[in-house]
Amino acid sequence: MRAALQSLETLSHRTERLLQLSRAEGADLAHFGRVNLVQLAEQVAQSFWQQPQAQKRLDWLAPDTDTPVWVQGDIDGLAIVLRNLIDNALHHTDAQVELEVQPGERPALVVRDHGRGLTAAQLEQIQLRHARIGSQHIGYGLGMSIVRTLADKHGAELVFSSPPAGCAQGLEVRLVFPAAAG
Repeated sequence: MRAALQSLETLSHRTERLLQLSRAEGADLAHFGRVNLVQLAEQVAQSFWQQPQAQKRLDWLAPDTDTPVWVQGDIDGLAIVLRNLIDNALHHTDAQVELEVQPGERPALVVRDHGRGLTAAQLEQIQLRHARIGSQHIGYGLGMSIVRTLADKHGAELVFSSPPAGCAQGLEVRLVFPAAAG
């Protein structure tokens, strides 16, 4: 019974990733509109807090002001990006994970964990389609490929830092948008 449930979970996860990849590759600029990154990040964080493994490990670092942070984008595509980044961080480390929106001329969505981090070679490898850093986790190695595809569609820069600035260890993935809209 456990093996059957594990197989169903694996199949469900792979199907979800393949559907996300299809959506990412077929993303149409016609669906772009103004997206408030603060509101989006709050909603995605709340969806993760429904899961026991994320309740005490995912921190939402809200901007200091109540001012919305606007970008042009596809809200569903950006939600897929955040879900993939947070899901990867929660599954590949037992450390705290932080979600942050950084306002400014070039606003950014940031997902940071305080785990072991990755080597330069591993950072390159995770960006390749079907590449994984270990076989202990479910998946086909599509998550970062989906993130990269959606970042490109949004004209955003995907920046990896391991360790993040000011930290002894960990991984930070930053999606930096070209310019604030409105």
